[in-house]
Amino acid sequence: MNKTMYTIKRFLKWMRNGVAFVYTWLVLLLLVRNQILGIGSVSTSGLVKLFVMVTGAVLLFCICFLKGIIKNMSFLMRLTICMISIVLFEIFGFYWIGIFTEKGTIKQWFLFGGIVFVLYFCCISIDYVINNKKGDLYTKNLIEYQKERSIVHGKNEGEFESSVS
Repeated sequence: MNKTMYTIKRFLKWMRNGVAFVYTWLVLLLLVRNQILGIGSVSTSGLVKLFVMVTGAVLLFCICFLKGIIKNMSFLMRLTICMISIVLFEIFGFYWIGIFTEKGTIKQWFLFGGIVFVLYFCCISIDYVINNKKGDLYTKNLIEYQKERSIVHGKNEGEFESSVS
C-alpha cells in the first residue's frame, strides 16, 4: 500500500510539474505566434483547449515513463511509445485548437516529422552516452570489488587477472 501511495504521489507531482512547464511554454509560443501574425487577442476557449491538450500529452508522458505504471520496459521502448502517442495526440490537438487548419503541404509535414525525428535521435544519443558512462563505472567498480575479494581470499593479482580474461 505504501508503494502505491508513493507511485500516486509521484504521478501527481509529475503531472503538476509537466502541465505547468509545458502549458507555460506553449502559451508563450502562442503569444509570439499571435504577435508575428498580427492577431491581437487570445481566446479563452483557445486557452482551455490548449490546457486540455497539454494535460493529455503530459498524461501520456507520465504513463510511458513512470516505472510504477508500466513495468519491465526499456527506455527506448518507452521513448518510442511516448513519441508515437504524443505525435498522434499533438496532430489531433493542433487541428482541434485551430493551429493546423488545412491538410498541409508535403514540406510542412516533412518539417514536422524532421523535428520529431531530431528530438527522438537526441534522446537516443543521450541515453547511449549515459548508459556507456554507467557501464564503464559499473565495470570499474566490479574490477575493484573483485581485486578486494581476491586480496581477502589470499589470491595474488596475477591469479585474478587470468581469471578475468
